[in-house]
Amino acid sequence: MNVRELTTNRMSYIHIYAYGLVHNMTELRQWVLRHETPPHLMLAARAYLYSSAALAAASALLIFKRRRVASVLLAAVGAVYLAYTLAFLPVLHEGVTTAPREIPMQGELWIYEVFYSLHVVTYFDVGYYLSLASSLLLVLTGLLAARVLRGGGAG
Repeated sequence: MNVRELTTNRMSYIHIYAYGLVHNMTELRQWVLRHETPPHLMLAARAYLYSSAALAAASALLIFKRRRVASVLLAAVGAVYLAYTLAFLPVLHEGVTTAPREIPMQGELWIYEVFYSLHVVTYFDVGYYLSLASSLLLVLTGLLAARVLRGGGAG
């Protein structure tokens, strides 16, 4: 979400994640104070993302030795990542409905107040669609690996 604070005439931003938001707001900070994300939660979210990637990579290596374990691990990582990605929508909806004016989840809005006016542009970043696609691909890969590799090898 991009917001132009016309009192300072600079482009401000609010990046909304499933675990909170990051911004560079100054004059309008009071509207996002309760949604600010503590640094330890940002660190935990990054650790979750990196550990999910490590588990997916480990299951890809395990596919030749422990096929059943690897396919279950792939599907589980994908399912949890999909749930984590979809958890973004309620957080975003709650954030845009508690703003001074109702802001669309995707779109554009001008807000005119006495001392300032805002131009708000909201959109889903490409990364959101990539996380949806990658989580679905992990689930499908896990299910296909379990089905295709069922007959042969250890597992």
